[in-house]
Amino acid sequence: MKIKHTPRNKTYLNMGCGSNFSNEWTNIDFFSKRNVDFCDIRKPLPYPNDVFDAVYSSHVLEHLAKDKGENLISEIFRILKNGGICRIV
Repeated sequence: MKIKHTPRNKTYLNMGCGSNFSNEWTNIDFFSKRNVDFCDIRKPLPYPNDVFDAVYSSHVLEHLAKDKGENLISEIFRILKNGGICRIV
């Protein structure tokens, strides 16, 4: 999957974005559409280690079984850069 960079060369992931996406972010959801890539977050995320400056997710985690949610949190920490930020609503 292609990773978008902001003009300041930052990388942001909007996970489970639905129709709320930003053109400067990498946007993923279970349903792909224009500017949003398909990603099944119950599986390992298709990104290398330490690639994102920030990961944001709103109203996604509660849809996963406990074990899948724990795996997703581990995956988020894997893809975040050292000092990166994760915000989960």
